[in-house]
Amino acid sequence: MSVESTWVSASARMLRGAKFETTAAVIAIILIGIDIRLPFNAPTSVVIGTVLFPVVFPAAYRYTWFLGFVALVVATVGWGLFMSAQSPEPSSTSLAVAQCLRVLNLVFALAVLLWARGRVGIAHTVLAFAGGMLLGVPLSGIHALNPWKFDLGLPFTLIALSLPFVYRKRVPQIVTGCVLIAINVLFSSRSAAGFVLIAVALGLTGGSAAAVAGARRSKKWLALRYAQVVAAAAGAYFLLQGAILEGMLGEGIQERTQAQISAGGSALVGGRPEMGASIALIAANPWGYGAGALPTPSQILIAKGGMARLGYDPNNGYVEQYMFGTSFEVHSTIGDLWVTFGIPGAILAIVCLILLLGGTGGAMANGTMSTVLVYLVIRSVWDLGFSPIYTSVLLLPLALAVIAAPRRDRVEPPGSFAGGAAGFGPRTFA
Repeated sequence: MSVESTWVSASARMLRGAKFETTAAVIAIILIGIDIRLPFNAPTSVVIGTVLFPVVFPAAYRYTWFLGFVALVVATVGWGLFMSAQSPEPSSTSLAVAQCLRVLNLVFALAVLLWARGRVGIAHTVLAFAGGMLLGVPLSGIHALNPWKFDLGLPFTLIALSLPFVYRKRVPQIVTGCVLIAINVLFSSRSAAGFVLIAVALGLTGGSAAAVAGARRSKKWLALRYAQVVAAAAGAYFLLQGAILEGMLGEGIQERTQAQISAGGSALVGGRPEMGASIALIAANPWGYGAGALPTPSQILIAKGGMARLGYDPNNGYVEQYMFGTSFEVHSTIGDLWVTFGIPGAILAIVCLILLLGGTGGAMANGTMSTVLVYLVIRSVWDLGFSPIYTSVLLLPLALAVIAAPRRDRVEPPGSFAGGAAGFGPRTFA
């Protein structure tokens, strides 16, 4: 056999292997997006990550902070189980297993998505994940009153912003963003409209890698960009709130926003009285109540007192049945983690926040920022503060996978598709 034929045969085997791994990566992303619930409410990603452990975890280790993140997640779960074992209060073993698996999902989903990102690129990863979310909507049930706000808006937004003819293209991003804002306003999704508005405003200021190559070494330049992020976020918030209060977006939204401001002093506090419960419970026991802990009548009274101090009447079915009927649910990821897993859980949430903001800064410095990246970061930051953990743990690993920075000494394997400037085509990790 000639040298040429040997080389062709080896290349063909490598190509077949690359195609198989690429297909497997796409299927894995879709399954994680569908999020089929298994016994003990175990996330699909835990099973997929376990099956693909020899492949996905070495690939995920190529990213700078992954190993430390794994250690922090394991410590958080361990502390939650320890506090549960030490507490004299009632607890549920099945609830403890479900809550621990929910936190471990952050590691397994992130590992699979980082591996998949190295095979198909950032844009394709987001597309496949959002496609899985859409496939999962009929399985979990469609919200009858507002399916766009509660079921369809998020996946369609991710798909629209990561399409090949939109992703990191200035004019298509503006047009797509404006259409999404209009749709969200039409379906009374105020926060989603604000997220898209901020994402478009910031995604278009990133510039190209060549444009920032000289400036990215300047700390003053990066500080200025962060100030720009804060200014754009604050401006979008007050702009949207002002438009709502002026009745420009409809009387229904105007009345709800005015009621929230009257109740809490601002639309944010008035619309999230669960913050009062979080603060009261954490102040009463900052070490956490433990994985699987069941709320006692005295603990529920403490939480209600915190909500009442915000001007909210907590004596209703929502508080007694949803928030504290079967577990602690304070409608905040950082609150849920702190209440259940104590200080390690709070540290985990804060580290996620730092990673998201730091990754955004890295995308600014490298000239690789896109509207969909900013949208994922903003949505995940919001979820950390104002969404229950069982919903935010689905999207948070995707946001972390998108902003993760690879080690500079690592090179993407042959035949793979890493998320480079356009999100498609062969790239290196560096």
